[in-house]
This record gives sequence, C-alpha cells and structure tokens, in this order.
Amino acid sequence: MIRRLTLTAVLAVLSVMALAPKAQAQLAEEEAVEFIGAVGNVCTFNDTVGGTLGIDGEGELSTLGDGGEAGSTTVNCTGGGEITVAPPVAMEVPNGFTGEATAIVSNPEDPTSATASDGDDEALVIPAGDFDLDIDMIVSTDEEFLPGTYEYEVMVTATATE
Repeated sequence: MIRRLTLTAVLAVLSVMALAPKAQAQLAEEEAVEFIGAVGNVCTFNDTVGGTLGIDGEGELSTLGDGGEAGSTTVNCTGGGEITVAPPVAMEVPNGFTGEATAIVSNPEDPTSATASDGDDEALVIPAGDFDLDIDMIVSTDEEFLPGTYEYEVMVTATATE
C-alpha cells in the first residue's frame, strides 16, 4: 500500500511539474510603425469640348461669329489654382494665310473674370473644387480670309497654388 501511495504521490508531483509554467526567453517583440503622408494641391481637367469658329460682324473668324461656339472645360484644383492660356497654334490654315490668333479663357458665370493669350492679362485665379471655363478664340487678318479650313489648338494651363 505504501508503494501505491508513493507511486501516486510521484505521479502527482510529476503532473504538477509538467503543467507548471516554464521560464523561457522572450521569442517575440513588438514595434509600432507610424505612417505619415501629405496630399499636395493638384489640378485636373475633364469634360473638355472643342469650339467652333465662324465669321463675326467685324470680319474676324471667331467663336462669337455666326456658327461659332466657345470651347469649354472643367478644371478641378484641390486647393485652388491659376489659369493661363497660351497663344493659339495653327494646326491647319489655307496656304498663304497670314493672321493673328488670340485665345481668351473666362468664367462663364462672370465673363469679366478672364485671361487672354496676348500677354496683357494676369492669370485667372480659381477656388478649390470644380470650376467651369469657357475658351473663346479670335483670328484676325488685314486681308481677306482665304477659302479653306482653319484649325487651331489652344493650350490652357492650370497651376495649383500652395
């Protein structure tokens, strides 16, 4: 009986030792990693539609003439911006035509708020968000307009302000 009692006691001690927590070296460590980012002001164009030139009452080829129509676009600057316009570039004109072209970009809600490609105007300042723009163009010459196609490209630039 003592033998059974001793055997039971030894088994109980071994069971407690097997289940007891063991001291171990730490195998895992944690570190917090932070992320920081900044979003800059950017401008994008969308919904751009080309214009049409027609002869106006002053003998100029213009978006304001008969059959003429302004081009349009929407610009979105996330923090506001400035709009400038470069002089129109003739992509196709009748051979021998000499004339001058000017582009004007304006706010359709306030046409007096505009900038022109002739270099006399300052940039058109726009607020953050979507902003509609009209693009008008005038082609003038000291001579008669020659028969043919007159195609121009106007580069409008939106510069994000800081």
